[in-house]
Amino acid sequence: MPQSQKGKKSRSNGGKASRSSLVRLSKPPMIHPAISVSKVIRFQSNAAGGPTAITVANILNTLVVALSATTTSRLVQSFRLRRVSAWSIGAQNAASEIITIAGFGVGPENRAEDASIGVEPAHVEWKPKKGAFNDLWQQTGYNEAQSLFVITFPNSCVVDVLLDLILVCDDTSTAGPVPAGASAGFLYCTNLDGLGNKLVAVDWPQLP
Repeated sequence: MPQSQKGKKSRSNGGKASRSSLVRLSKPPMIHPAISVSKVIRFQSNAAGGPTAITVANILNTLVVALSATTTSRLVQSFRLRRVSAWSIGAQNAASEIITIAGFGVGPENRAEDASIGVEPAHVEWKPKKGAFNDLWQQTGYNEAQSLFVITFPNSCVVDVLLDLILVCDDTSTAGPVPAGASAGFLYCTNLDGLGNKLVAVDWPQLP
């Protein structure tokens, strides 16, 4: 195209860039301030037990920070239970050890069970039934007494609980279990079975 025609075309729109060539700037997306993580917390039994009901409150009380020697505050604001895995230790010539995990109130189809044979340990993998109460997000202050699952376990049983967690992100706090001689500012992991004191957290400071 001759130079004179190019100049005419440029002057015809005032030398401005066409609308189609403008860059649209997107605004920043909304971001929730809460910290959310997926975490496996491991427990080990110090005695045989069961059937033992694990409640919403048991999970909410799992991770706490000590405010003083005798008070704690929950770190978990809400959670979703993903999976529970359990293993017995297995021992040659020992009596068979049985592990059972069942979803509370959702029927026998949501039940996992295994027994050890000789040195072969029992091993159970259990997940909440899709759409059941124990498959939903749970929050502080709602249905805390409701059972999520029931577990029967031998001594020295290892129990891994996989959780999606949303941690407390504001200045509100909910009191956790009452300790006796905790160190203020320290993080603690409480027993999975609460006052049952049989399913103790591994590799975490124990709440006194």
